[in-house]
Amino acid sequence: MIDKILSALQLEPAVIIKKKYGKNPEVSAYKFIEALVTSNNVYEAVPKLGLSRSTLDRAIKEWLPPLEGKTWSVYLKSLAGLKSCSSCKQDKPLDEFSFRAHNKSLQKGGDCRDCRKKYREENKEHLKDLKSKWLDNGGRQLNLDNQRRNKDIVYSRNAQYRANKIGATPPWADHKAIAEFYRNCPVGYEVDHIFPLQGELLCGLHTHDNLQYLTVAANRSKGNKIYPLTHDLKPYIITT
Repeated sequence: MIDKILSALQLEPAVIIKKKYGKNPEVSAYKFIEALVTSNNVYEAVPKLGLSRSTLDRAIKEWLPPLEGKTWSVYLKSLAGLKSCSSCKQDKPLDEFSFRAHNKSLQKGGDCRDCRKKYREENKEHLKDLKSKWLDNGGRQLNLDNQRRNKDIVYSRNAQYRANKIGATPPWADHKAIAEFYRNCPVGYEVDHIFPLQGELLCGLHTHDNLQYLTVAANRSKGNKIYPLTHDLKPYIITT
């Protein structure tokens, strides 16, 4: 896992991270990343490396990209295509986690699919009672209202589901950009894949740069063909 992270960050394992800061010990890139990955926060990584907090902060600022909304452990594991399950505490591939329900950022949930399945099996009656009470209290209508208010999220998730079924979503797909594209769809238009996910001659990917807006009539007429297009195809054509 550490090697994959170093590769993604374009760091060599033997590079010395901290040799130029005062009397601090020399720390390799491998040990530096390993300490951050195995720590819940930066404070826990300090004693593992034998560095001061200020020295470690300088190293992070110099060698790593800005961190937004995650811990270093979560971010670095994601570079290796991994995520820690909040229930079983095991590091598992990202595709073993489902998207959180009612989450506009389309982030992966904390529990892996195996743990979620185990929870549902062990709490069938409890979950059945909760659903029954929710429906009795107007939950069905509330669910329909939420779907109407968040059509962009519903359409995006439906497309994600179809793409996942046929393996059309690559690991590097920008899910936030895809959701934003669906969210900005003009009234009277639909989101279409430029290169269809199941085309006659070729199959496209479920990525934000393979999406376009078409009228309902044009989208129905297009089917699984490439045309019509709303922008230039040149960036997608490889010439020899």
